[in-house]
Amino acid sequence: MDKTTQFDLSSISWLAILLVVVECSLIIFGILRMRKLVQTYRASRRKGLDALQSLEFALREVFKSRFLAELLLFELRLLFNAFAGWFKTRSTVENEFDYFKKSGYPAFLAGILVFCLMELVIVHVVLMNWMPLLAWILLGLSLYGCIWLVGDYNLLRLGRLSVESKQLRLEMGLRWKADIPFSNILKVETAEQLPDCEGALHTQINLLRSANTRIFFRRPQRFRTVFGIVKNSMIWDVYLHENEAFKVVMHDLVGGFSDPPVKEPKKAAPPPKKLPPDPRVEALITAIRFGSLHTAKVLASQNLAWESCQVDPIAVALEHGQRELADYLKHQKEKQATVVSVGITGENSADH
Repeated sequence: MDKTTQFDLSSISWLAILLVVVECSLIIFGILRMRKLVQTYRASRRKGLDALQSLEFALREVFKSRFLAELLLFELRLLFNAFAGWFKTRSTVENEFDYFKKSGYPAFLAGILVFCLMELVIVHVVLMNWMPLLAWILLGLSLYGCIWLVGDYNLLRLGRLSVESKQLRLEMGLRWKADIPFSNILKVETAEQLPDCEGALHTQINLLRSANTRIFFRRPQRFRTVFGIVKNSMIWDVYLHENEAFKVVMHDLVGGFSDPPVKEPKKAAPPPKKLPPDPRVEALITAIRFGSLHTAKVLASQNLAWESCQVDPIAVALEHGQRELADYLKHQKEKQATVVSVGITGENSADH
C-alpha cells in the first residue's frame, strides 16, 4: 500500500469517526430529551399525522433545527430498514412504475459488500499488531457502513413512482422525494438513449441504468434529497422499467403534451456593404505621401467615399507628421457626413 492510499484511508477514517461522534452526540441529546420527544410525538399522532411525520415533527421541536432533525431521522430510518426492511414487500400495482427492477443495483451492492468485508478483515488483522484500539474503531465503522448500505438498499427496493389522482409522487428511498402536480408537467419523452440535455436545472435520477424517460416541467419543480435538502429542476431524467406505459398514462392524465419553449437564436447582423474603391481617395493618399498639401486639400474638399479604402487618409497624414492636414481632413470628413445624413432625412420626410 503506497503513501497516497494510506493518506486517503486515514482521511476517510477520521471523517467517519467525526460523523459517528456527531451522530452519537445527537442520539445522547435525544435520550436526555426523551420525555419531551415522547409527549410531542403523541400530540402529533392525536392530530392525525402518521408515525413518520409525527417523529419528524417531534425531532424538530426537540432539536430546534430542521437539519439536525432530518439528519437523525435519516440515520434512524436507515438503521431500522437495514434489519426490518427484509420483512417488507411491495408489489407494483396499477399506476405504479418501478425504477429498481432490472437496474442491476442488487448485484452491484453485493459486490461492494463482499469487497468491503474482505478489506475489513485484512485491515483489522494488520492493525491489531500495532494499534488494536484503532483496529476495533475501524471495524465498528466499517460494519456500520455496511449496515447503512443495506438500509439504503431496502429503502430503494420499496420505493416507487406512483400516479395519484392529481399528482405524481416519487419515493426513491431517502435519496429523492417529490410530489409533482399534473398541472406542472409539460411533456414526457421516452427513448432507449435520450439526447444530451444542457442546463443548470437539469436533474438525472437513476441508479445504474441510463435514463430512458425525460419529463419537462412548466415551472421549477422541488425535489427533496438527503437530509431534507431541496433541489429545483426544470427537466428530470429517470430510468423506468415500463417507460412507454408511463408515457401513455401521463398523456391521458395531463391532457396532451406541449413542446417546451425553444429560444430562437438571435439573428446575426448583416455584414456592412462594401463600397467600390474611390480613385479620388487613393489619389488623396498618394498626395499626402508625396507631400503635395495643396493637392490633398483640393481632393479632400470633394465629396469622397472615405470608407471605400482600407487605408485611412487621416492616419497617413499623422504618420507623415502633417497634423494640420490631418485636422483639415477630419473636418472635411465630418462635414461631408453631416451633409449626407441631412439629405437622407430630407428624403424620408418627402416620402411621408
